[in-house]
Amino acid sequence: MIPNYIIHTIYAFLFKIFFIQLNYTIFAVKFDFMKKVVVLQLMALIFVITSCTAKKEILYLNDLKANENSSFQWSDVIIQPNDIISVKITADDMLLAAPYNLNPAQQQNLQNTQLMLQGYLVSNEGKINLPVLGDFEVKNLTYTQLESRIQGDLISKKLLKNPIVVCRILNAKVTILGEVRNPGTYTFFENNLTVLQALGLAGDLNINGVRKNIKVIRLENNQQKIGEIDLTKKNWMNSPFYFIKPNDVIIVNPNTAKVKSAGIIGNAGTLLGTISVILSSFLIIRSL
Repeated sequence: MIPNYIIHTIYAFLFKIFFIQLNYTIFAVKFDFMKKVVVLQLMALIFVITSCTAKKEILYLNDLKANENSSFQWSDVIIQPNDIISVKITADDMLLAAPYNLNPAQQQNLQNTQLMLQGYLVSNEGKINLPVLGDFEVKNLTYTQLESRIQGDLISKKLLKNPIVVCRILNAKVTILGEVRNPGTYTFFENNLTVLQALGLAGDLNINGVRKNIKVIRLENNQQKIGEIDLTKKNWMNSPFYFIKPNDVIIVNPNTAKVKSAGIIGNAGTLLGTISVILSSFLIIRSL
């Protein structure tokens, strides 16, 4: 018969050995896990570094120097079908000019949509119907040319003395999509609106927007044209896409980092967290 104190001593010794082994196992698991975490953190750091965008890919007009002058040419808007045109005619005798205008007394303090209802819609054949003058060919004319032609008709037919004609487009709009702060469709009244001004309407590009490949889609003379602009360079200022035309569409594509983050696993932090949870679960199950 073994005395109780010896049994208790043996149990205590075995318990200590078990406790030491348990601590060692836990330490080994933790140490191994920490090594894996460090490796994962280094991988995530490499991922972040390789995903960084160079400064030259973000700044606009990198090659533009101070006090540098270059040739510049303004661009005129060409009238196309579905344009809505405002035509205002004045003369020495405003009573005689009144019949040539659409409700001139009602054109003040109108909202944009209401103002368009007071304009002339260009038909698919490229014509508008003016009071008194009747059908008028306007397709492929600039607004300056249209003003001159209407004024010439009024003078040659001796309808008005010293007529002044002002023509403007009422429904000029540009659609801006992609990596900008406020994508959408914007109405403008300027005859010469630049790409930079149009992007300004949308709140500028996001940090994830590709500045080297801005696409401009344009419908002109029944043909769809696609232009590409590199905002980090200055040479695009001489391109036909420097000025926006009515109904242009500007597309700003996302960069590689944005595309990668659009998947199920987002950025590097999310990737690291997901792998850590999976690895922790595996180690805990394995240690049971």
